[in-house]
Amino acid sequence: MCAASSCSKCQVKTIYQNDKKDFHLYGSSGTSFYHRMPKNAVRLFLLLYSLPQSLLGDTHFIRNLSAAKTAEYLSCTVSTVKRSMRALETSGYITFSHAADLSHFNIILTHYDTMHLPAAKGGSGYLSFERNTLDSLLAIKNVNQLRFELLCLLRYDNAQCTSPEDEIPVWENYSFHDLKNMLPSYMNYRAKFEHMSGSPDTLFHHYISGKRIYFSLKEEFSLRFDYSKLASSNCVCLRECFKEIGLSIREEDLLSLSKMATQFDISLILQCTSEILKQRRFGPDIRNLPGLVRRRCQNLALGNSAAI
Repeated sequence: MCAASSCSKCQVKTIYQNDKKDFHLYGSSGTSFYHRMPKNAVRLFLLLYSLPQSLLGDTHFIRNLSAAKTAEYLSCTVSTVKRSMRALETSGYITFSHAADLSHFNIILTHYDTMHLPAAKGGSGYLSFERNTLDSLLAIKNVNQLRFELLCLLRYDNAQCTSPEDEIPVWENYSFHDLKNMLPSYMNYRAKFEHMSGSPDTLFHHYISGKRIYFSLKEEFSLRFDYSKLASSNCVCLRECFKEIGLSIREEDLLSLSKMATQFDISLILQCTSEILKQRRFGPDIRNLPGLVRRRCQNLALGNSAAI
């Protein structure tokens, strides 16, 4: 009780804090029970894992990431980006090194290829949602509000995955007791979430009833990334682009490339396809255009200058 007192001159509290330090109860950096990831490190983590697969390739390796552009997107300073990268590395989420200069970095995303697996298979799972949802998360300025929104996403996603399709709950909830185990104990939960309920910078509607906080996803956000919708949109875009540059392509190849554009950036698909078709214009017919395009995209993403 006394150790949690707000009195900064409390002698018992001072002794308690010194004991925690002497007996290493704080733990080493990144492994402490009391360690929490800084807000901007969480935001950087979300951004890194949202980058197009075309930038990663099979090695899950981000090349020449500009600290200045990252800072601009996250609305923070370059030094904050660098501190956030060190925090993520200390906690084992990434490994990074300097690229050509001190303002660019090469980053390996740890366990990127297994994170989507369930815990029983050595993974930790991840959500795939649309860019506007990510942008809304990154726009949240209060660290505890960001933490709570992420907790809501996980609880809401779990409810959708475990419920029958015709019984998906509209509202999910946390008790204040649940939150004490996951959020800082110093928070005034009721006051915080009463304030959040009127904030536009949230993914969820919130309200408090008794000792529980109820939340529901806002209509403008989607918890599931619709790949079929994206592929259909890519198909229209690719068809128009090929028409503009005067390249003819079979419909079945166009559909395959549209699906491929959900994995690689659509601009990379256009670049690789046009290069291959122009290169083979006076040669034999290409029997497997999507296969060649995928190989070309992979080579470019991995930094291999070979054409095919």
